[in-house]
Amino acid sequence: MNEIMGVLEVLGTCLFVVGFMIFAAVSAGLWKLYEKAGQPGWSAFVPFYNEYVRVGIIGLPKQWFYYMLICYFLIAFAGSLFGLALVGLIILQFFMLRPFLRAFGQSDDLVNVVLYLLFPYIMYPRLGFGSASYTGAPLLHDMPSLPWIGGDSASTPATPPAQPTNVPPVIGGPSGSSDAGSFIPSMSKSEDKKDDAQQ
Repeated sequence: MNEIMGVLEVLGTCLFVVGFMIFAAVSAGLWKLYEKAGQPGWSAFVPFYNEYVRVGIIGLPKQWFYYMLICYFLIAFAGSLFGLALVGLIILQFFMLRPFLRAFGQSDDLVNVVLYLLFPYIMYPRLGFGSASYTGAPLLHDMPSLPWIGGDSASTPATPPAQPTNVPPVIGGPSGSSDAGSFIPSMSKSEDKKDDAQQ
């Protein structure tokens, strides 16, 4: 019995050391990436806050961060809900990695994203300490919208309203122009006084 306990202690210590080394390698790579994006590098070492900063770098709505918190909570306290929370976290990470990689000028193809998911302790330091630079938050046209939390499904950038096409031309604008948007009539002083008297 003592031999089994001794083996389990050694195994637990080895797992802790390996896990800490993976966390340190990933955090060091994220530290450099966050600094390239103009964010504080130390935030890469703070659990949960580093995900919040990453959501901001990508330009996603904050509800993505809330969903990640829910998944972490369920993994830690609810037995992962038969693995569903872990699957949900992996899916969120997959969709967040694509614009994160684009923000640093990297390819977001399936193979590259899967490499970052499986080997983050190699890929993040390679990207962070490499020559990649932050190019700004990418367009999020291919991001799925998440329901419920926050109420905004605005994971795509807002588009400006379309200009009306059936606006009649204004006759008698400056220099005889008939452009609909080039002439704004001004009120004369007598019309202005009439408006004041009516109020």
